Amino acid sequence: MVKVKSSWRKIWRCIDCSKEVWYGSTRCKSCVAKERTQVGLWKGEDVGYTGLHHWLRRNKVKVDLCENCNLKPPHDLANISGKYKRDINDFKWLCRRCHMIEDGRLEKLRALGKLNTRLKVVA
Repeated sequence: MVKVKSSWRKIWRCIDCSKEVWYGSTRCKSCVAKERTQVGLWKGEDVGYTGLHHWLRRNKVKVDLCENCNLKPPHDLANISGKYKRDINDFKWLCRRCHMIEDGRLEKLRALGKLNTRLKVVA
C-alpha cells in the first residue's frame, strides 16, 4: 500500500470571500446564498396569487387564534384591501368562517340554499 501525502492536494478558495471550498468549486455556500436573493425568477410586485400566498406563509407569523373572532385557529390568509400587493400588513390570518363572512361567500351560499343552517352569521 502506498502512502500519499495530503500536501499534494491543491486548496480551492472562494472567489468572493477566500474561504476554503470543495475541490472544483468557485464559491462557498454562503456566497452562493447571497447571490440567490436576486434570482432571475423573482417577480417582485408582479407576483401571482399562488406565489404571493407562498411568500406570505413563509414571512407572516401565524397567530394562535383568528384575528377577527379570537375563537378558532386560523387556516386562511385573507386580503384586506382587495389589491394583491406584496405587503404583509395587507393580509390577516382568519378562520374559515370569518374569511367566508368577509368575502361575502357565506351569504351567497345561504342565498343559493347550499349552506347548512347550523352556521350563523355573527356581525
